Amino acid sequence: MIVSTESTALKSQCDIAGVWKHSEKEAWLNVDLEKGVIIVKSHASNPSAEGLTVIKSLAYTDQANWNGKMYDARSKNFVPVKISEGNCKELIVVMDGSDVLRLLRE
Repeated sequence: MIVSTESTALKSQCDIAGVWKHSEKEAWLNVDLEKGVIIVKSHASNPSAEGLTVIKSLAYTDQANWNGKMYDARSKNFVPVKISEGNCKELIVVMDGSDVLRLLRE
């Protein structure tokens, strides 16, 4: 998979596109690399969240790392986050040095 950012082609080790499961909830998120977003595909305890954008401006930075802007309900804004691919079966989202979200490939 090739992802271009600012006319520089970078190659990710993992294909992160597709559906991922939230590590702590019965919720599934879809990573759409074409649109550069992660959206809620389904959420068992909060169906009204389906279709909402969790992360936007998703961009590959270097080996196994991504940047994006995640919606923060406290501030009601999108805030910068870093995303690491882990072992291609886990995405770890970090904001201000703390893990805030883990997604698992099933």
